Amino acid sequence: MANQTIEQNKNSENYSDKNKIATALQVIAWITYISGFLAGLIFASLEKHYEFIDGSQTEWSITIALIYWVSSFITGTIFLGFAEVITLLQKLVDKQNMTSLVATDSDVITHTEQFDDLPQL
Repeated sequence: MANQTIEQNKNSENYSDKNKIATALQVIAWITYISGFLAGLIFASLEKHYEFIDGSQTEWSITIALIYWVSSFITGTIFLGFAEVITLLQKLVDKQNMTSLVATDSDVITHTEQFDDLPQL
């Protein structure tokens, strides 16, 4: 009984490792978070040209940065959510497979139970 519990704990820790799609979606989510943050920093720097003076000045726009940050946060969170759904579905499938391998007394059908609805001759 104790060995079975230890084995179940080992199996429950590796669900995301078993499913490559869930792992790939988690990686895509983190890449989206990081690239969105960096894109917000890079594209928020605007070069403003002056009309009456020769030259320009670089300004930083918080609005543009927030657009990139919020959109990447939402997109990354959606990817993480899909990865979690796939991980939970994999847990259910694995649990179903583990319970179907164990036969209980109620699964065994005796000959008398099997033919109870047939008429007696």
